[in-house]
Order: sequence, then C-alpha cells, then structure tokens
Amino acid sequence: MKEDYIPTVFDNFSANLVVEGTTVNLGLWDTAGQEDYNRLRPLSYRAADVFVLAFSLLSRASYENILKKWIPELQHFAPGIPVVLVGTKLDGSELSVANSSSKPD
Repeated sequence: MKEDYIPTVFDNFSANLVVEGTTVNLGLWDTAGQEDYNRLRPLSYRAADVFVLAFSLLSRASYENILKKWIPELQHFAPGIPVVLVGTKLDGSELSVANSSSKPD
C-alpha cells in the first residue's frame, strides 16, 4: 500500500543547547515557502540570528527561487543577518553538476 505524500505546511523545532558554557535556544521554522505565510514570515525575522535556506540540488528552479525570492526578502527585512545555504538531496541518482552560470554574484 502506497502512502500519499502530504507536504509540510508549517513545522517548527526548538531546543536549548549549551555552547561554550552559554545556553542558546535553537529554533527552526519551516514554512515550506507557502504563500499563506508571506505576510507573517517577516514578523519572525527580527528575532533571528541566522537564516538557513535549503534548496534541492536536483532542481535548478529550487536554487533560482533562493536567488530570486529568499535572498532579496531577507536583505530587505533582515539586512546584515547571516544566511547559510544548504543543498539537499545530494544522494539523488539524478544529480548533475550546475554550471558556473548558476553561481550567485
């Protein structure tokens, strides 16, 4: 029996970690880029210390979405906060190397 895939609409994770003797709260919010959260998302940016943006290594469109939507949004609403890009699905059998034209300026 095949299970139907249900995409993430919103998910969050929170944990307290001790880093060099200081307790740090790690909070991860996953809105999966849903349009329903377009107006709410920027409200959470003020409390952020870093952003982690994930994209699929199997999808050029996924990477281009980072460049065209997410980077400009973060530069506008949260200037100066570091951004970490994470490429996912490296284990995919359809992985191809992106050419140099896809690299950010």
